[in-house]
Amino acid sequence: MTNLFAGLISSKTRINLLMRFFFNPGTKAYLRELSKDLNVSTNAVREELNQLTQTKLLTSEKNGRNVYYVANDQHPLFPELKSMVSKVMGLDQVVESILTR
Repeated sequence: MTNLFAGLISSKTRINLLMRFFFNPGTKAYLRELSKDLNVSTNAVREELNQLTQTKLLTSEKNGRNVYYVANDQHPLFPELKSMVSKVMGLDQVVESILTR
């Protein structure tokens, strides 16, 4: 699934976050939810969320005690990243269906 991105991006956590937010761009999620879903420590997820927010690929908004993150569809690279993620996810599903026959 992440082989294409693994060559470009060294952090598996960052790859998983990009896949999560750019495959379904309207998706909002908070730190502990992401940590649980990705089975990664909150510190590792926090580091990547901070970097993705600093580069403005993600935006954040506070709601109560939680900070929710979402893909920034106004970022100049948004269309390209969304396209790459869609292609990787689509290719991965095709390969998986062939292997499970």
